[in-house]
Amino acid sequence: MRVGGYSWSGVPNRDTSTLLASIDTGLRSLVAMGSHIDRMLGVARHAGEDPFVMDALLQSSARASKHILGTALGLSTDILLTHKDLAVNSSSVLPGQGREALRSAPLGSATLFGGRCAEVSAPGCPRR
Repeated sequence: MRVGGYSWSGVPNRDTSTLLASIDTGLRSLVAMGSHIDRMLGVARHAGEDPFVMDALLQSSARASKHILGTALGLSTDILLTHKDLAVNSSSVLPGQGREALRSAPLGSATLFGGRCAEVSAPGCPRR
């Protein structure tokens, strides 16, 4: 899956160094895009009222903001899925379908597994 120029695999049990390299790349991208927006704001202060310059600056800043949001979403999703994988894989009593049901719980829920533990297997569900 690809969002805002950042891609993540969502594959369980990724190698730790690969995950850290992916997070490092994403964070560096966030810093670069933040710097880009800061630079555009600095230019805007000195651009006066030229509508063409202001339009170009606004478009560039909008693209950078979209990239920042996509990268942040990718990083947080990657970390959340890794956390889910670690919790689910630590349980030896969950069947394969149960593991996948827990892993596919909504990413925006207030709890790690979005309340799906009871549906799958209450005794075997890791409580994290």
